Amino acid sequence: MLDLRSILIYPSIYKLLQNLVRNKKHTQEYVDKYVKPVEGGAILDIGCGPADILDFLPQIRYYGFDLSPKYINEAKIKYGDRGEFFCQELSETSIPNIGFDIVLANNVLHHLNDGEAIDLFKLAKKCLKLGGRLVTCDGCRSVDEGLISKVVLSLDRGKHVRDKESYLNLARQAFNNVAHETRNDLAHIPVNGIFITCVKE
Repeated sequence: MLDLRSILIYPSIYKLLQNLVRNKKHTQEYVDKYVKPVEGGAILDIGCGPADILDFLPQIRYYGFDLSPKYINEAKIKYGDRGEFFCQELSETSIPNIGFDIVLANNVLHHLNDGEAIDLFKLAKKCLKLGGRLVTCDGCRSVDEGLISKVVLSLDRGKHVRDKESYLNLARQAFNNVAHETRNDLAHIPVNGIFITCVKE
C-alpha cells in the first residue's frame, strides 16, 4: 500500500504542502516573534529541508544541514549565494567553528526519540555563543486537542509527537533557560504546536 507521506521526499511536493498549510504571513510571524534574526548574524538550521526560510531572513551567515540529497540540492540551486548547505548528519566534528547566534530545529524533534532529542539539545548548546538561542517548533499533543489537530498529527511522518511537558523536559536536559508557547493559529489548519526558545547562559 502506498504511503502518501513518502512523496514528501520531493522538494516540490513538500513545498506545495507547506504552502497549503501555512502562508507567508504565518511564516513571517514565526520568524519575527520567535527566530528574531539580526542582519549579519550566524544561523545554523538543523533539518533545513529546501531552506525556504531564507525568503524571510535578512542578510545573514546561514548554514543548513539536512539528510535529504533532494532537499539540499534544491537549496543549493535556489539559495546557493545566500548560505552553505550540507547533506550530512550534524555532529561535533561537522559543526562549523563559528559560535552561532541562533540554531533552528523546525519540525525536527518529533522525528527523534528521547535520546536523540536530548543529543540535539546538547549539540545545539555547543554550537551557540553565550546568549545565543535555540528555537524549535513541533506539533504538540494536549488534553483539549481538537479533532483536526489529532488527525493531522497522527498522519505526520514523525513518530514522536509529544505533549508540552515532554518536550520541555527534554530541553531542560541541556538548557536552564527554557521558554515556550503553545498555539494553534500559525497555520490555515488549527494544529497544536509548541514553540520553544532555549538560551545559552
